[in-house]
Amino acid sequence: MSTLKTTNITHASNSGTNNLILDDTGKVSVPAKKLHCPGTIIQVVYGTHTGSVQTPSANTTWTDVSPTVSITPTANTSKIKISVGCMGVCENNNTIQQALMRQKASTWTSLFEQRTYEATDQPNPINFGLTWIDDPYGGSGTVGQLDYKCQLRVNADYTKCKWNYDGNVNAAAIMILEEIAG
Repeated sequence: MSTLKTTNITHASNSGTNNLILDDTGKVSVPAKKLHCPGTIIQVVYGTHTGSVQTPSANTTWTDVSPTVSITPTANTSKIKISVGCMGVCENNNTIQQALMRQKASTWTSLFEQRTYEATDQPNPINFGLTWIDDPYGGSGTVGQLDYKCQLRVNADYTKCKWNYDGNVNAAAIMILEEIAG
């Protein structure tokens, strides 16, 4: 068996920048967003909204709710894992819907919609949480910035449906985007 001893590995076409650096403890350093191993997380971005409570703009109208988060994948084979967490309260709305939207090349597309039913005249807590895996390029095409957001819609009493509300002024909505190597 042979042993190769080195501290730096650089691709032949590279102009001298070390691609991999091995220190004396065996730790390998790789430049940001350059390690490709299918299934690994390449980058994570997130956004939060800790401001005011948001409500739909009218009955039966899709309304954007914060936050909106952007990511630019490193490859067209990457998947994007979207996680959303937000508490809310609804009263007397009958049908409450949440949509996950993606903008690619200036076009918004609905990726996922979920609904719940609430018909009481008392405020009921709602968890507007979801997790979704998106394959925005399907392995082909030029990558660019992707934007993700949620929308909210109710069919009645829209002022009594509140996004980013838990009875506390410090409620927070969060969206986390994780690029997964494909």
